[in-house]
Amino acid sequence: ATTATTSSCHYSSSIRYPTKPAIAHAVLSGLAMISAGSRSTLAEVIASRGWNVTTNALQRHLDKARIVERGVAVLCNILAGPKELAHQVLSQDTMLQIYAVMAAHPRHVAVLEQSCYAILNAAAIDILCKVLLMEARLAPELVLAITAHPTAASLQEAACSALANLAAGLDNNLDDPDTDEQSSEPMVAEREVPCSHDGLMGTASGAALPQHVEQLSSFFNDGRVSTSPSRSQPQRPHHSPQALHAVTSIRHALVEAGAAEAVVTVLQRFLQKFIYHPHSRTESSAVLIEAMAMLRNLADGGQ
Repeated sequence: ATTATTSSCHYSSSIRYPTKPAIAHAVLSGLAMISAGSRSTLAEVIASRGWNVTTNALQRHLDKARIVERGVAVLCNILAGPKELAHQVLSQDTMLQIYAVMAAHPRHVAVLEQSCYAILNAAAIDILCKVLLMEARLAPELVLAITAHPTAASLQEAACSALANLAAGLDNNLDDPDTDEQSSEPMVAEREVPCSHDGLMGTASGAALPQHVEQLSSFFNDGRVSTSPSRSQPQRPHHSPQALHAVTSIRHALVEAGAAEAVVTVLQRFLQKFIYHPHSRTESSAVLIEAMAMLRNLADGGQ
């Protein structure tokens, strides 16, 4: 074991915390790339205290957009991994760190977009994670991100998708403890989008346009969006009254936060863009699909 110290690292309990911004960015970029790998590499990042280094850097360098964007990328990748690994880093403090990052960088689209993907993945885990997200007041931050950057299509898509997961019912949750484990087929999961190691979600290519148009048509015809193959739907599982009450409370809180109005505005803006700007239809349709999914989940009176 080495006992050498440098001015760039602080030693505490055998954990090296980078203090220089350039080194912190390099360390978190490396962790983001590693955490985008397999289940075993994700487990290694957590077991090797890589998450401790990440949270320390998020706190120490909160004012540095490039650094916190990489830190949230690490969190995003962990949350997109196996549920048992994601639960090891989930806490109220984690959610508050996302809130602090979004509040500190309201004009930085890349930081906000990365944060939206982290919220999206956390909301796809279980109802308890959704409650933690709402208690951390992340719904108003999503609304602010939507309203502050109306022309940033990728951010609009990510924010609407995160709101859609928050508004989704329990039937979209694969890990609800009250779910009937004897169901013959799994329910379709919520939009869980793993973050690539570079921290940016690529937009769809022009070749994907027919699929987007088909999904839009499906939504208008059937009132829903589904990319899964058609199959018989299993019987709805039984959920506890507490879980159902939590879903209703979350939906009410989303409405009070102005999420519905914000998403309706997104829907109107990008529908016009879809109609009058054919060259941007791939981009617009991706946003429209997530916006409509959010409104559909919010208006769902079921589970």
